[in-house]
Amino acid sequence: MPDITTCPEITRLYVNQAATGEDTGCTWPNAATSLQTALQNIGTDEYPSVKEVWIAKGTYYPSTDGSRNASFQLLNGVSIYGGFAGYETEQNQRNSATHPTNLSGDIGIENDNSDNSYHVVSGSHTDATALLNGVIIERGNANQGDTCPEACGGGVYNENGSPTLKHLFIRYNSAIYGGGLYNANNSQPFVKESMIDNSSRRRGNVK
Repeated sequence: MPDITTCPEITRLYVNQAATGEDTGCTWPNAATSLQTALQNIGTDEYPSVKEVWIAKGTYYPSTDGSRNASFQLLNGVSIYGGFAGYETEQNQRNSATHPTNLSGDIGIENDNSDNSYHVVSGSHTDATALLNGVIIERGNANQGDTCPEACGGGVYNENGSPTLKHLFIRYNSAIYGGGLYNANNSQPFVKESMIDNSSRRRGNVK
């Protein structure tokens, strides 16, 4: 666990799967290595004041134990940015094309989507202050049964959620309904300058 006395009250959290420092998330050299753990600790005593998350290039998985129900949960009041090399000091220095940040649902046997996460990202119960920007979302597979949530939104699933989604590439996801993005129960996400290329058995790429 990060030592909260090392950097109390930080507002920006750094994540880099390849970091070899103290795993506190306070700086790039000491970046947190698990995106899932970092997000889960925002708003707790670990990271009570974080408003931004900067993610370095690499591939990040929502589960390490094979739980298909695991996903990266977006958070109100928190902006998550990908596309960093791992040294930047300004947000406009990032380049998501050169330094891609992949959020992948391929949590089980590699390249076997039968055991992938149902949803890679969840925007459920969020509003427009929950921002995801500059990442690739791939290899979710919502293929369980015929009802939501397990059959809906392999890439992004929103239930009563309206997050802000910008500069995303949502690819290689599949579902019974809405392979790339599924919006349920009054969800109205703001999607800008994003590419969505996925498959679903019914109701297309986006629902």
